[in-house]
Amino acid sequence: LDEGPADYDARHRFTLAATYELPFAKGNPIAGGWALNTVITTQSGTPFTVYSSGDGIKRADQSGDANNGPHTTDKWFDTSVFSPAKGSQGTARRNSVRGPGIRTVDLSIFKTFTMAKAGAIELRFEGFNIFNEPVYSQPNNVVGDPNFGKITGTRLNSERQVQIAARYLF
Repeated sequence: LDEGPADYDARHRFTLAATYELPFAKGNPIAGGWALNTVITTQSGTPFTVYSSGDGIKRADQSGDANNGPHTTDKWFDTSVFSPAKGSQGTARRNSVRGPGIRTVDLSIFKTFTMAKAGAIELRFEGFNIFNEPVYSQPNNVVGDPNFGKITGTRLNSERQVQIAARYLF
């Protein structure tokens, strides 16, 4: 009964990493020599199991494909195919439903200032998830809960983050 995909199984993932040296003011020691980095990530959702509320932890009964749902935060999957377990363990397979995926763009711009006989200083401006695309947590997965099928939060530290950094190279 425990056969099914692993909790971390993301079936599709695309990552693009690129660096581009900005072409303007190459001869200028302050305005020239800047470079741009980006990492673009798109990933399908990871699976989760639907449980029955009540006595202990047991899977719910499942009568169809729940992944054909509307995929909104109010109802991520088709909740009508689930019912409370009638026996000691429900008929739902382990990790039979897929949660929301991820789409993020990270971006940084940086420049290395060389110092004669003293190394170099790198100045960086970095942004993670710069378009502030929501990275949702898994939907509520307990039959009978008032929020069953709803997404009520986002993943920890998934909001846009910006930082400035300096590093000494020797």
